[in-house]
Amino acid sequence: MPCSFALATTSSSTAYAPLDTSAAAQQGRIRLPTLDPDLAYRVEPVPLSAGALVRTHSGKPSWWLDRPVISGRALEAVGLQGPMLHPKQALVFRLVADQPTRQRS
Repeated sequence: MPCSFALATTSSSTAYAPLDTSAAAQQGRIRLPTLDPDLAYRVEPVPLSAGALVRTHSGKPSWWLDRPVISGRALEAVGLQGPMLHPKQALVFRLVADQPTRQRS
């Protein structure tokens, strides 16, 4: 069962905070609406929030380690995998507009 979470965004960063936590809970996806669908965004975790992550067998989410560039369209429709966080903790990351995505013909 996915947990519920709060998402707060500013012009320079996004904070993800689960509202409930369970060892059995699947964290689900963090969907990011209102982005420009035609821009690509680089996902940049803010290291100071790394202590909020729960150590799991699978480790940190791939987007935390790889800093991918993802289209605004994909971030809105699919989102990022939500990480396991310690109770009452938040994870902060930036979305940096990187480049326009190419239009398919």
